[in-house]
Parts: sequence; structure tokens; C-alpha cells
Amino acid sequence: MKKFFLFFTLIVFSDAYSQCAIPQHFTGNTGSNMTLMLTPDFINSLNVSASDAYLVALSADGSVVGSEVVAGISQTTLAVWGDDSQTTEVVDGALANEALSFQLVNGTDLYDVAMPSAVT
Repeated sequence: MKKFFLFFTLIVFSDAYSQCAIPQHFTGNTGSNMTLMLTPDFINSLNVSASDAYLVALSADGSVVGSEVVAGISQTTLAVWGDDSQTTEVVDGALANEALSFQLVNGTDLYDVAMPSAVT
């Protein structure tokens, strides 16, 4: 009887642990976002001197809509987030077809950055 109880207990516990909730894959849309590739030629043109320098993407009203560290690397990407259409009472990212500007924060210095072509 003792062996049967132990066997039954192991089955019950293993069955309880095997019924965990597995999260579903997200299939929604988080907004109109984009990713910019910052190539080695572009990174080198920034003349970064500070160990914590980063590039900032700004919307037309001056809101930060993305940033990425550019110090000590040769290539990276910069995620620019778009306005979320589900929060209509607030603009929380770049608007569709909005011209973006960029600035380099290089230690305590701030520089406007001219991109090779317009980014919208």
C-alpha cells in the first residue's frame, strides 16, 4: 500500500506541475515604429569623444522619440517609436511622415547631427 501511495502522489504532483500557463505569442501592433541602421561610416563621422555618447531622435516638437549609445561601437541600430493610435489623448511618439531631427550628446556637449538623407 505504501508503494501505491507514493506512486499515486508522484503522478498527482507531476501532473500538477505540467499544467502551467504558457503565454501566447503577441500578434498585435504596438504602433508605427521604425529602426534606423547606423552604419560604420555614419558612426565614424560623429567624432565621438565621450565614453557615454549617444544619438537622440527628436520629433518636430522636440520630443525624444528614440536614442542609442554610439560610443565605442562601429555599427548599431536606433529604434524610433511612432505615435500609438490607441492613446488618442496624447502624442507619445513620432507622427506619420513627420520629419525627424537628430542630436549627439557627447559628454556635456550637444551637437545637431545632419543625416545623409532626410528621415521621416
